[in-house]
Amino acid sequence: MPDSPHLATAEGLLDRIARLDIDGLRGYLHEDIVMELPFAPGNEPLRFAGLENVIRAMRSAPETFHRFQFSIHERYWCAGRNTAILEATSMGLMKSRRIYQNRYVFVFRFREDRVVRWLEFFDPLAAAATMDTQS
Repeated sequence: MPDSPHLATAEGLLDRIARLDIDGLRGYLHEDIVMELPFAPGNEPLRFAGLENVIRAMRSAPETFHRFQFSIHERYWCAGRNTAILEATSMGLMKSRRIYQNRYVFVFRFREDRVVRWLEFFDPLAAAATMDTQS
């Protein structure tokens, strides 16, 4: 199955997050973006619709993390669905000096050259455990 330039776009989006460059996400996201975290901490799925709402939701990253990085382990292009899937792990140093690690599956659907749907699956127990111990 041939690769797509959209895989590089998906990786670039994660790189912007890792750089804590939230405004830089605008270059990757469609105005009609819908971001969903079906298994977010707190037993409630999270959903953000529209570019400004997604940017607003992501603003907590630089407030929470001193450093952050993703390591991408697998990448898949689903041409018939115009979708990139990335498997990754994260490592972050929180401003509280705690270490944050998690494992992810990202599903990015494209419209034109931008992400219009962002599904993010991660271990909510690992996220909650780290966030609960910030104080």
